[in-house]
Amino acid sequence: MKDIDTTIVIKVHYRLGHLVALMDSIRQVVPWPIIVADDSRPNRQAQIAAAVAQVKDAEHLALDYDVGIAAGRNAGVDRVTTSSFILMEEDLLVPVGTELWRLVDHLQNADIVGGVLNMMKPTHTARQTFAGQLTSKPHRGGLHVHHEADPPHGVRRVDHILNFFAARTDVVKAVRWNDSLKLCEHFEFFWRVKQAGLKVLIHNGVEIDHDHRDQSKREGYYGQMRGRARPMFADQAMKIHNITRWTDSWGHDRSYGP
Repeated sequence: MKDIDTTIVIKVHYRLGHLVALMDSIRQVVPWPIIVADDSRPNRQAQIAAAVAQVKDAEHLALDYDVGIAAGRNAGVDRVTTSSFILMEEDLLVPVGTELWRLVDHLQNADIVGGVLNMMKPTHTARQTFAGQLTSKPHRGGLHVHHEADPPHGVRRVDHILNFFAARTDVVKAVRWNDSLKLCEHFEFFWRVKQAGLKVLIHNGVEIDHDHRDQSKREGYYGQMRGRARPMFADQAMKIHNITRWTDSWGHDRSYGP
């Protein structure tokens, strides 16, 4: 494996079991530093901190309760001292043999390079890139999100990717996620990335797993926290850019604002 100057950044809230499985899978593949940015409740933070302490070269960053995905990621990236980092969510898994270094290697001629997720559901697994173009529709007050239904293999330029990507640390520290968005931060971030003229690539040869086999995330405390997305933060994210309508190539057509 190449000598790579990178750090893995994970934003976590509550889901200790997923995080432990992810860190274990990472350590079977790479020895790179791990930063875990945690905005869980204090008692849960203590449990997560203890789990992180068992992993070599892993750091637990305790944040105020419920600062949100955007502020949590920013805090994690602010701790990075390497020239690049790889962003992951806590419910991902890195299969043995995954060549994560290939994402970082392409940062020589790009700012952000994303990989592919295999969505693991209770009954099946589906390959997911969620990559494509973002197009402004000023006459309609909207933003159109194009998703490539059957993307080709290889590396190509896009506007948006999944939350599994390598990035140049200095670039993301400058752009940052919008701290006010506890959820629904994704397209707001990549829309600003595009406006800044940054180069985003999708690498279809680097795949890891997205573990959605446990559907309990939709229930109880965690489900309630996630449930705030549409009524609160989706509208807020769109209003930042005066976007009143959001469409995509899957046929969704949503209006925002009063």
